[in-house]
Amino acid sequence: MESYVGYCNDENVRRISSSGGLFYEIARMVIEDGGVVCAAGYSCNFEVYHRLVDSLENLDDCIGSKYVQSNIQDIFYKIETILGTSKYVLFVGTPCQVAALRKYIGNNHYLILISLACHGVPSPYVWCNYLRKISEHHKINKVNFRCKDRGWNNYRLSISFDSKKTLSYPRILDPYMRAFLSDYNIRPSCYGCNHKYINSEADIILGDAWGGGVKSFAMISDDDKGTSLIIINSSKGEKIFESLKDVIFAERIDIDSAITHNKYLLISPCMPPNRSSFWEQYRLNINLRKVSKVFCSASYKTKLTYLRNELKLGTRMKTLLNVHK
Repeated sequence: MESYVGYCNDENVRRISSSGGLFYEIARMVIEDGGVVCAAGYSCNFEVYHRLVDSLENLDDCIGSKYVQSNIQDIFYKIETILGTSKYVLFVGTPCQVAALRKYIGNNHYLILISLACHGVPSPYVWCNYLRKISEHHKINKVNFRCKDRGWNNYRLSISFDSKKTLSYPRILDPYMRAFLSDYNIRPSCYGCNHKYINSEADIILGDAWGGGVKSFAMISDDDKGTSLIIINSSKGEKIFESLKDVIFAERIDIDSAITHNKYLLISPCMPPNRSSFWEQYRLNINLRKVSKVFCSASYKTKLTYLRNELKLGTRMKTLLNVHK
């Protein structure tokens, strides 16, 4: 098992990706070779589901993290049918989804599996209610869970409307993200996940090489644009990674370094002791903002730290704008 940190050379792809753009480059390679990509995208009302893509023009919808459990529907059967035509299929999903597909298909030369470093899977029920609440007077036309306008380390949930209005919340202030990152709004099975990287069925595992880890690497610098963690988990994954060498910049690292800065590769989140109370209160009034404020509100210290960082970031951005006038 080998691990790397890196990012794609295409700055535009890196900018719109949640991390370093590795998913896009692997998907592009598969599509250009006549294969099909299966990854999470959005429906017309921004529910999350797995879809099949066989052109680069339709790949954009699959770029970026979606912090919602995706609807698999009958996608496994469709993948099986495509594999029967000797076409490559790249499937990207959570560790449990990857394990389920491996169990359904078995070993197949044409099947490529990528697992995502997974914190846990939030509830579609909560997500749909959240969207319904914020879109009472405006139609949503874009969702970005990992908007990097203020940097990769300061990513935020951004939702755009047809009225030209945009809601852009820091993750510590947005009620949906707070409930997710505080481990209230994830599936019960996520608290005891059996598919962490040691048991992974994936050929490649992708995640974030978060800032603290990036700073310890010799060649990769934390430029706050997004850097991917890449763990090679099979000979097939190794061949795919080797074929990317001309379109990515990567540095090999020790697997222990990778885990140190991405703990959910190895462990499951802990269930909050008052999780059942959270759900009881939520089901009573379906008011996520109110319930999140009670159970998982950011501390004053955290908010103060965030505001200080925002002021520093604003000053840096203003300086950059003045320099480039």
